[in-house]
Amino acid sequence: LLGFYNKGNLVSAIVAIKAAADLGTLATTLPAVVGSYAITYGIITVASVGLAIARLRRVALAQTYGKAIKARGGMRIWNRPPVGPFPMFWKEINCEGGSRSPWLAWVIIIILLVLTFIWPVMAVIRRCLDFYQEVRPWNNLATEMNIWVCFCNVIVGYLTLFAIGVRASTSITTEREKQTFDTLLTTPMDSGSILSAKWIGSLLGVRFGILWLLMIWAIGIVTGGLHLVSLLFAVVAWTIYAAFAATLGLWFSVTSKSSLRATVWTIAMLIITGAGHWLIWACCGPMLAFSYSPGTEKVAQYLLKAQAGILTPGFVMVWSVLASEDTIRSGDPWNREWWEMTIFSLVGLVGWSIASAVLYSVTSARFRKLTHREEFMSADNSTEERRRQRELRSATPVSPWVPPMGALPSDETEDEMDDEPEEFRYRP
Repeated sequence: LLGFYNKGNLVSAIVAIKAAADLGTLATTLPAVVGSYAITYGIITVASVGLAIARLRRVALAQTYGKAIKARGGMRIWNRPPVGPFPMFWKEINCEGGSRSPWLAWVIIIILLVLTFIWPVMAVIRRCLDFYQEVRPWNNLATEMNIWVCFCNVIVGYLTLFAIGVRASTSITTEREKQTFDTLLTTPMDSGSILSAKWIGSLLGVRFGILWLLMIWAIGIVTGGLHLVSLLFAVVAWTIYAAFAATLGLWFSVTSKSSLRATVWTIAMLIITGAGHWLIWACCGPMLAFSYSPGTEKVAQYLLKAQAGILTPGFVMVWSVLASEDTIRSGDPWNREWWEMTIFSLVGLVGWSIASAVLYSVTSARFRKLTHREEFMSADNSTEERRRQRELRSATPVSPWVPPMGALPSDETEDEMDDEPEEFRYRP
Protein backbone atom coordinates (compact mmCIF):
# COMPACT_ATOMS: atom_id res chain seq x y z
CA LEU A 1 0.00 0.00 0.00
CA LEU A 2 2.82 2.40 0.81
CA GLY A 3 4.49 1.67 -2.52
CA PHE A 4 1.23 2.23 -4.40
CA TYR A 5 0.68 5.50 -2.54
CA ASN A 6 4.21 6.71 -3.31
CA LYS A 7 3.63 6.12 -7.04
CA GLY A 8 1.22 9.07 -6.96
CA ASN A 9 3.04 11.08 -4.31
CA LEU A 10 4.61 14.21 -5.76
CA VAL A 11 7.14 14.56 -2.93
CA SER A 12 8.23 10.93 -3.30
CA ALA A 13 8.61 11.40 -7.07
CA ILE A 14 10.78 14.51 -6.59
CA VAL A 15 12.98 12.70 -4.05
CA ALA A 16 13.39 9.71 -6.41
CA ILE A 17 14.31 11.97 -9.34
CA LYS A 18 16.79 13.90 -7.19
CA ALA A 19 18.41 10.65 -6.02
CA ALA A 20 18.59 9.36 -9.60
CA ALA A 21 20.21 12.61 -10.72
CA ASP A 22 22.85 12.30 -7.99
CA LEU A 23 23.58 8.69 -8.98
CA GLY A 24 23.60 9.41 -12.71
CA THR A 25 20.68 7.04 -13.49
CA LEU A 26 18.20 9.74 -14.44
CA ALA A 27 17.73 8.38 -17.97
CA THR A 28 16.42 5.06 -16.69
CA THR A 29 14.65 6.25 -13.52
CA LEU A 30 12.75 9.26 -14.86
CA PRO A 31 10.51 7.38 -17.36
CA ALA A 32 9.52 4.83 -14.69
CA VAL A 33 8.73 7.49 -12.06
CA VAL A 34 6.78 9.73 -14.43
CA GLY A 35 4.97 6.73 -15.95
CA SER A 36 3.85 5.42 -12.55
CA TYR A 37 2.76 8.93 -11.53
CA ALA A 38 0.72 9.36 -14.72
CA ILE A 39 -0.88 5.90 -14.48
CA THR A 40 -1.90 6.47 -10.84
CA TYR A 41 -3.58 9.79 -11.49
CA GLY A 42 -5.06 8.48 -14.72
CA ILE A 43 -6.84 5.73 -12.81
CA ILE A 44 -8.07 8.24 -10.21
CA THR A 45 -9.30 10.58 -12.98
CA VAL A 46 -11.19 7.85 -14.86
CA ALA A 47 -12.80 6.59 -11.65
CA SER A 48 -13.84 10.09 -10.54
CA VAL A 49 -15.32 11.01 -13.94
CA GLY A 50 -17.15 7.70 -14.14
CA LEU A 51 -18.65 8.19 -10.69
CA ALA A 52 -19.72 11.74 -11.58
CA ILE A 53 -21.38 10.55 -14.82
CA ALA A 54 -23.23 7.79 -12.96
CA ARG A 55 -24.55 10.22 -10.35
CA LEU A 56 -25.51 12.81 -12.96
CA ARG A 57 -27.30 10.19 -15.07
CA ARG A 58 -29.33 9.05 -12.09
CA VAL A 59 -30.48 12.58 -11.33
CA ALA A 60 -31.18 13.35 -15.01
CA LEU A 61 -33.35 10.24 -15.44
CA ALA A 62 -35.29 11.09 -12.30
CA GLN A 63 -35.98 14.64 -13.51
CA THR A 64 -36.83 13.54 -17.07
CA TYR A 65 -39.30 10.76 -16.30
CA GLY A 66 -40.55 12.09 -13.00
CA LYS A 67 -39.27 9.20 -10.96
CA ALA A 68 -38.42 10.38 -7.51
CA ILE A 69 -35.11 9.28 -6.10
CA LYS A 70 -35.66 6.88 -3.29
CA ALA A 71 -34.53 8.22 0.01
CA ARG A 72 -31.87 6.31 1.81
CA GLY A 73 -33.39 4.04 4.37
CA GLY A 74 -32.39 4.16 7.94
CA MET A 75 -33.55 3.04 11.33
CA ARG A 76 -34.74 5.48 13.93
CA ILE A 77 -33.70 4.58 17.44
CA TRP A 78 -36.74 6.38 18.82
CA ASN A 79 -39.82 7.92 17.25
CA ARG A 80 -40.53 11.59 17.32
CA PRO A 81 -42.56 12.73 20.31
CA PRO A 82 -46.01 14.27 19.84
CA VAL A 83 -46.20 17.95 19.01
CA GLY A 84 -47.74 18.99 22.30
CA PRO A 85 -48.58 22.55 23.39
CA PHE A 86 -45.32 24.06 22.08
CA PRO A 87 -45.24 23.38 18.32
CA MET A 88 -42.45 25.83 17.52
CA PHE A 89 -40.18 24.30 20.14
CA TRP A 90 -41.03 20.80 18.82
CA LYS A 91 -40.17 21.92 15.29
CA GLU A 92 -36.77 23.33 16.30
CA ILE A 93 -35.77 20.27 18.29
CA ASN A 94 -37.06 17.48 16.05
CA CYS A 95 -37.10 18.91 12.51
CA GLU A 96 -34.50 21.66 12.18
CA GLY A 97 -30.80 20.91 11.99
CA GLY A 98 -31.38 17.25 11.24
CA SER A 99 -29.88 17.13 7.76
CA ARG A 100 -27.57 14.25 6.94
CA SER A 101 -23.92 15.04 7.42
CA PRO A 102 -21.43 13.92 4.77
CA TRP A 103 -19.30 10.91 5.49
CA LEU A 104 -16.19 13.06 5.78
CA ALA A 105 -17.76 14.97 8.68
CA TRP A 106 -18.50 11.71 10.47
CA VAL A 107 -14.93 10.52 9.90
CA ILE A 108 -13.59 13.74 11.45
CA ILE A 109 -15.97 13.40 14.41
CA ILE A 110 -14.92 9.80 15.02
CA ILE A 111 -11.24 10.80 14.88
CA LEU A 112 -11.84 13.60 17.39
CA LEU A 113 -13.69 11.22 19.70
CA VAL A 114 -10.86 8.71 19.56
CA LEU A 115 -8.26 11.40 20.22
CA THR A 116 -10.35 12.72 23.11
CA PHE A 117 -10.83 9.47 25.02
CA ILE A 118 -7.63 7.62 24.19
CA TRP A 119 -5.72 9.60 26.83
CA PRO A 120 -7.84 8.51 29.84
CA VAL A 121 -7.85 4.89 28.62
CA MET A 122 -4.06 4.85 28.33
CA ALA A 123 -3.72 6.62 31.68
CA VAL A 124 -5.85 4.02 33.45
CA ILE A 125 -3.94 1.15 31.79
CA ARG A 126 -0.60 2.70 32.73
CA ARG A 127 -1.83 3.25 36.28
CA CYS A 128 -2.86 -0.40 36.55
CA LEU A 129 0.53 -1.56 35.28
CA ASP A 130 2.40 0.76 37.68
CA PHE A 131 0.13 0.10 40.63
CA TYR A 132 2.95 -1.01 42.94
CA GLN A 133 5.40 1.66 41.80
CA GLU A 134 6.23 4.85 43.65
CA VAL A 135 3.61 7.56 43.27
CA ARG A 136 5.12 10.52 41.45
CA PRO A 137 3.46 13.75 40.28
CA TRP A 138 3.18 12.51 36.70
CA ASN A 139 1.90 9.03 37.47
CA ASN A 140 -0.79 10.22 39.87
CA LEU A 141 -4.05 9.40 38.10
CA ALA A 142 -6.05 12.33 39.52
CA THR A 143 -3.42 14.89 38.50
CA GLU A 144 -3.06 13.44 35.02
CA MET A 145 -6.82 13.26 34.50
CA ASN A 146 -7.20 16.85 35.68
CA ILE A 147 -4.80 17.97 32.96
CA TRP A 148 -6.83 15.97 30.43
CA VAL A 149 -10.12 17.47 31.65
CA CYS A 150 -8.73 21.02 31.42
CA PHE A 151 -7.48 20.47 27.89
CA CYS A 152 -10.64 18.76 26.62
CA ASN A 153 -13.00 21.15 28.38
CA VAL A 154 -11.64 24.18 26.55
CA ILE A 155 -11.33 22.43 23.15
CA VAL A 156 -14.73 20.69 23.15
CA GLY A 157 -16.33 23.66 24.90
CA TYR A 158 -15.22 26.06 22.17
CA LEU A 159 -16.36 23.63 19.46
CA THR A 160 -19.83 23.43 20.97
CA LEU A 161 -20.01 27.21 21.41
CA PHE A 162 -19.15 27.78 17.75
CA ALA A 163 -21.67 25.09 16.76
CA ILE A 164 -24.38 26.84 18.80
CA GLY A 165 -23.53 30.20 17.25
CA VAL A 166 -23.61 28.79 13.70
CA ARG A 167 -26.89 26.99 14.41
CA ALA A 168 -28.47 30.19 15.74
CA SER A 169 -27.11 32.33 12.89
CA THR A 170 -28.98 30.21 10.33
CA SER A 171 -32.26 29.86 12.23
CA ILE A 172 -34.05 32.90 10.75
CA THR A 173 -32.19 33.23 7.46
CA THR A 174 -32.88 29.59 6.61
CA GLU A 175 -36.61 30.23 7.00
CA ARG A 176 -36.32 33.03 4.44
CA GLU A 177 -34.24 30.95 2.02
CA LYS A 178 -36.67 28.02 2.23
CA GLN A 179 -39.56 30.49 1.77
CA THR A 180 -41.22 29.34 4.98
CA PHE A 181 -40.81 32.58 6.91
CA ASP A 182 -44.10 34.10 5.67
CA THR A 183 -45.91 30.86 6.43
CA LEU A 184 -44.45 30.94 9.93
CA LEU A 185 -45.79 34.45 10.46
CA THR A 186 -49.34 33.36 9.56
CA THR A 187 -49.47 31.17 12.67
CA PRO A 188 -51.13 32.57 15.82
CA MET A 189 -47.79 32.56 17.65
CA ASP A 190 -46.34 35.93 18.57
CA SER A 191 -42.80 36.98 17.74
CA GLY A 192 -41.57 36.28 21.26
CA SER A 193 -42.62 32.63 21.08
CA ILE A 194 -40.94 32.17 17.71
CA LEU A 195 -37.68 33.81 18.80
CA SER A 196 -37.50 31.99 22.14
CA ALA A 197 -38.07 28.65 20.40
CA LYS A 198 -35.25 29.47 17.96
CA TRP A 199 -32.99 30.37 20.88
CA ILE A 200 -33.70 27.19 22.84
CA GLY A 201 -33.45 25.11 19.67
CA SER A 202 -29.99 26.55 19.02
CA LEU A 203 -28.82 25.48 22.47
CA LEU A 204 -30.30 21.99 22.30
CA GLY A 205 -29.46 21.53 18.63
CA VAL A 206 -25.90 20.48 19.54
CA ARG A 207 -27.00 17.61 21.75
CA PHE A 208 -24.08 15.51 20.57
CA GLY A 209 -21.61 18.16 21.77
CA ILE A 210 -23.37 18.44 25.12
CA LEU A 211 -23.21 14.65 25.52
CA TRP A 212 -19.51 14.83 24.61
CA LEU A 213 -18.86 17.34 27.39
CA LEU A 214 -20.91 15.33 29.89
CA MET A 215 -18.82 12.24 29.16
CA ILE A 216 -15.61 14.22 29.75
CA TRP A 217 -16.91 15.59 33.05
CA ALA A 218 -18.17 12.17 34.15
CA ILE A 219 -14.78 10.53 33.52
CA GLY A 220 -13.12 13.37 35.43
CA ILE A 221 -15.43 12.83 38.41
CA VAL A 222 -14.95 9.04 38.44
CA THR A 223 -11.15 9.21 38.21
CA GLY A 224 -10.79 12.03 40.75
CA GLY A 225 -9.58 14.55 38.18
CA LEU A 226 -12.56 16.85 38.71
CA HIS A 227 -14.15 18.05 41.93
CA LEU A 228 -17.92 18.43 42.30
CA VAL A 229 -17.53 22.15 43.01
CA SER A 230 -15.45 22.53 39.87
CA LEU A 231 -18.09 20.60 37.92
CA LEU A 232 -20.80 23.02 39.03
CA PHE A 233 -18.54 25.95 38.11
CA ALA A 234 -17.86 24.44 34.66
CA VAL A 235 -21.55 23.79 33.95
CA VAL A 236 -22.56 27.34 34.88
CA ALA A 237 -19.72 28.87 32.84
CA TRP A 238 -20.49 26.82 29.73
CA THR A 239 -24.22 27.56 29.98
CA ILE A 240 -23.64 31.32 30.18
CA TYR A 241 -21.22 31.34 27.25
CA ALA A 242 -23.57 29.12 25.23
CA ALA A 243 -26.45 31.53 25.91
CA PHE A 244 -24.35 34.44 24.65
CA ALA A 245 -23.33 32.51 21.51
CA ALA A 246 -26.95 31.63 20.76
CA THR A 247 -28.09 35.22 21.29
CA LEU A 248 -25.28 36.60 19.12
CA GLY A 249 -26.15 34.16 16.34
CA LEU A 250 -29.82 35.12 16.54
CA TRP A 251 -28.94 38.80 16.23
CA PHE A 252 -26.98 38.29 13.04
CA SER A 253 -29.64 35.91 11.73
CA VAL A 254 -32.28 38.62 12.18
CA THR A 255 -30.18 41.44 10.71
CA SER A 256 -28.42 39.58 7.87
CA LYS A 257 -29.85 38.80 4.45
CA SER A 258 -28.20 35.40 3.94
CA SER A 259 -27.10 32.47 6.05
CA LEU A 260 -23.51 32.74 4.85
CA ARG A 261 -23.18 36.35 5.91
CA ALA A 262 -24.79 35.68 9.29
CA THR A 263 -22.51 32.70 9.91
CA VAL A 264 -19.35 34.60 9.00
CA TRP A 265 -20.27 37.55 11.20
CA THR A 266 -21.15 35.27 14.12
CA ILE A 267 -17.88 33.35 14.00
CA ALA A 268 -15.87 36.56 13.60
CA MET A 269 -17.57 38.25 16.56
CA LEU A 270 -17.17 35.18 18.76
CA ILE A 271 -13.43 35.22 18.05
CA ILE A 272 -13.17 38.99 18.59
CA THR A 273 -15.14 39.03 21.85
CA GLY A 274 -13.36 35.94 23.18
CA ALA A 275 -9.74 36.66 22.22
CA GLY A 276 -9.51 39.85 20.14
CA HIS A 277 -9.05 42.05 23.18
CA TRP A 278 -5.62 40.52 23.76
CA LEU A 279 -4.39 42.52 20.78
CA ILE A 280 -4.89 45.66 22.88
CA TRP A 281 -2.80 44.12 25.65
CA ALA A 282 -0.09 43.22 23.12
CA CYS A 283 0.14 46.92 22.24
CA CYS A 284 -0.08 48.32 25.76
CA GLY A 285 1.91 45.61 27.55
CA PRO A 286 5.35 46.75 26.34
CA MET A 287 4.51 50.31 27.40
CA LEU A 288 3.82 49.14 30.94
CA ALA A 289 7.01 47.08 30.93
CA PHE A 290 9.18 50.02 29.86
CA SER A 291 7.52 52.48 32.23
CA TYR A 292 8.46 50.49 35.31
CA SER A 293 7.50 51.93 38.67
CA PRO A 294 6.89 50.38 42.12
CA GLY A 295 3.14 50.02 41.47
CA THR A 296 3.23 49.21 37.78
CA GLU A 297 3.92 45.51 38.22
CA LYS A 298 0.98 45.12 40.60
CA VAL A 299 -1.34 47.01 38.25
CA ALA A 300 -0.18 44.91 35.30
CA GLN A 301 -0.86 41.70 37.22
CA TYR A 302 -4.39 42.75 38.12
CA LEU A 303 -5.07 43.88 34.56
CA LEU A 304 -3.95 40.48 33.28
CA LYS A 305 -6.12 38.66 35.82
CA ALA A 306 -9.13 40.84 35.07
CA GLN A 307 -8.74 40.45 31.32
CA ALA A 308 -8.30 36.69 31.60
CA GLY A 309 -11.15 36.11 34.04
CA ILE A 310 -13.70 38.63 32.77
CA LEU A 311 -13.17 38.75 29.02
CA THR A 312 -11.66 35.37 28.06
CA PRO A 313 -14.04 32.37 28.03
CA GLY A 314 -11.24 29.93 27.22
CA PHE A 315 -9.34 30.81 30.39
CA VAL A 316 -12.48 30.48 32.52
CA MET A 317 -13.20 27.06 30.99
CA VAL A 318 -9.74 25.93 32.06
CA TRP A 319 -9.88 27.62 35.46
CA SER A 320 -13.31 26.19 36.27
CA VAL A 321 -12.05 22.58 36.12
CA LEU A 322 -8.52 23.21 37.38
CA ALA A 323 -9.19 21.89 40.88
CA SER A 324 -9.10 18.10 41.26
CA GLU A 325 -9.93 15.93 44.26
CA ASP A 326 -6.30 15.83 45.39
CA THR A 327 -5.72 19.58 45.15
CA ILE A 328 -8.92 20.36 47.03
CA ARG A 329 -8.10 17.76 49.72
CA SER A 330 -4.56 19.06 50.16
CA GLY A 331 -5.71 22.68 50.31
CA ASP A 332 -3.35 23.90 47.60
CA PRO A 333 -5.80 26.15 45.73
CA TRP A 334 -7.07 27.93 48.83
CA ASN A 335 -4.77 30.93 48.54
CA ARG A 336 -5.09 34.54 47.58
CA GLU A 337 -4.28 33.98 43.91
CA TRP A 338 -6.94 31.32 43.59
CA TRP A 339 -9.60 33.47 45.21
CA GLU A 340 -8.69 36.50 43.06
CA MET A 341 -8.95 34.57 39.81
CA THR A 342 -12.20 32.93 40.94
CA ILE A 343 -13.73 36.33 41.80
CA PHE A 344 -12.66 37.77 38.44
CA SER A 345 -14.16 34.75 36.69
CA LEU A 346 -17.47 35.10 38.55
CA VAL A 347 -17.60 38.82 37.74
CA GLY A 348 -16.98 37.94 34.11
CA LEU A 349 -19.81 35.40 34.11
CA VAL A 350 -22.18 38.00 35.51
CA GLY A 351 -21.07 40.45 32.81
CA TRP A 352 -21.58 37.89 30.03
CA SER A 353 -25.05 37.13 31.43
CA ILE A 354 -26.01 40.81 31.39
CA ALA A 355 -24.64 41.16 27.86
CA SER A 356 -26.72 38.17 26.74
CA ALA A 357 -29.89 39.61 28.30
CA VAL A 358 -29.37 43.05 26.73
CA LEU A 359 -28.54 41.58 23.33
CA TYR A 360 -31.59 39.30 23.45
CA SER A 361 -33.89 42.23 24.25
CA VAL A 362 -32.43 44.21 21.34
CA THR A 363 -32.80 41.19 19.04
CA SER A 364 -36.41 40.68 20.17
CA ALA A 365 -37.26 44.32 19.41
CA ARG A 366 -35.59 44.07 16.01
CA PHE A 367 -37.46 40.83 15.25
CA ARG A 368 -40.81 42.43 16.18
CA LYS A 369 -40.04 45.31 13.86
CA LEU A 370 -39.01 42.88 11.12
CA THR A 371 -42.25 40.92 11.41
CA HIS A 372 -44.35 44.14 11.72
CA ARG A 373 -45.73 43.01 15.05
CA GLU A 374 -44.59 45.87 17.23
CA GLU A 375 -48.09 47.36 17.29
CA PHE A 376 -49.42 44.23 18.98
CA MET A 377 -47.17 44.84 21.94
CA SER A 378 -49.10 47.98 23.01
CA ALA A 379 -51.86 47.59 25.57
CA ASP A 380 -55.36 47.41 24.10
CA ASN A 381 -56.96 49.07 27.12
CA SER A 382 -54.82 52.21 27.04
CA THR A 383 -56.46 55.60 27.35
CA GLU A 384 -55.46 56.72 23.86
CA GLU A 385 -56.85 53.55 22.31
CA ARG A 386 -60.19 53.93 24.10
CA ARG A 387 -60.46 57.56 23.05
CA ARG A 388 -59.68 56.71 19.42
CA GLN A 389 -62.26 53.91 19.32
CA ARG A 390 -64.89 56.14 20.95
CA GLU A 391 -64.36 58.89 18.37
CA LEU A 392 -64.46 56.39 15.52
CA ARG A 393 -67.78 54.89 16.66
CA SER A 394 -69.39 58.27 17.24
CA ALA A 395 -68.34 59.56 13.80
CA THR A 396 -69.56 56.49 11.89
CA PRO A 397 -72.97 57.15 10.21
CA VAL A 398 -75.75 54.61 10.64
CA SER A 399 -77.08 53.19 7.36
CA PRO A 400 -80.86 53.52 6.85
CA TRP A 401 -80.95 50.06 5.28
CA VAL A 402 -79.66 48.37 8.42
CA PRO A 403 -81.87 48.43 11.51
CA PRO A 404 -80.13 49.87 14.53
CA MET A 405 -78.71 47.26 16.88
CA GLY A 406 -78.89 49.49 19.89
CA ALA A 407 -77.40 52.73 21.06
CA LEU A 408 -73.68 53.25 21.03
CA PRO A 409 -72.13 53.04 24.46
CA SER A 410 -71.82 56.37 26.20
CA ASP A 411 -68.81 57.61 28.12
CA GLU A 412 -70.24 56.25 31.36
CA THR A 413 -70.87 52.86 29.76
CA GLU A 414 -67.33 52.89 28.32
CA ASP A 415 -65.90 53.54 31.74
CA GLU A 416 -67.95 50.66 33.18
CA MET A 417 -66.70 48.40 30.38
CA ASP A 418 -63.14 49.17 31.35
CA ASP A 419 -63.75 47.42 34.65
CA GLU A 420 -65.01 44.27 32.94
CA PRO A 421 -62.77 41.27 32.38
CA GLU A 422 -60.78 41.08 29.15
CA GLU A 423 -62.85 38.27 27.66
CA PHE A 424 -66.14 40.21 28.08
CA ARG A 425 -64.85 43.56 26.86
CA TYR A 426 -66.45 45.13 23.81
CA ARG A 427 -64.37 44.97 20.63
CA PRO A 428 -65.34 47.03 17.56
